[in-house]
Amino acid sequence: MQLRRDTDYAVRILFCIKEDYDRRKRKGSGLTLSEIAAHVGIPKLVAGRLCERLSAGGIIKSKMEQESEEKIYYTTDGLSSKSLLDVIEVMEETGKIFAVFDKRSSMYKSCEDSLQQVQSSLENVLKGTALKELFTVGKK
Repeated sequence: MQLRRDTDYAVRILFCIKEDYDRRKRKGSGLTLSEIAAHVGIPKLVAGRLCERLSAGGIIKSKMEQESEEKIYYTTDGLSSKSLLDVIEVMEETGKIFAVFDKRSSMYKSCEDSLQQVQSSLENVLKGTALKELFTVGKK
């Protein structure tokens, strides 16, 4: 399974937002789009599109800052318990690795059960990988 670059950037954005929260230790604090883009190293336009998608998917939250008239992005209460599959499904619009296969083809029909088993195994691994596990890698 090859994930799109947007999904890679989205995971980086989540690390950035979580790192900021851990540093400030305050709920409701967050980062502006400019701060996220600079920290992650991506164009602000791309960061905005991805943050909006993550926000619409319930992975992060956003609010409009009245003073600066800029959106602030911050963690949800359950960010660390979200799974890697949750993020992939929001960003890729599917977690199905065989979604592009022609389901009418004889090849697909002959190995459909095996493909379903692979899909199920992958989903179980990704569902079982909470973001908190990724956030704590190397922090001991």
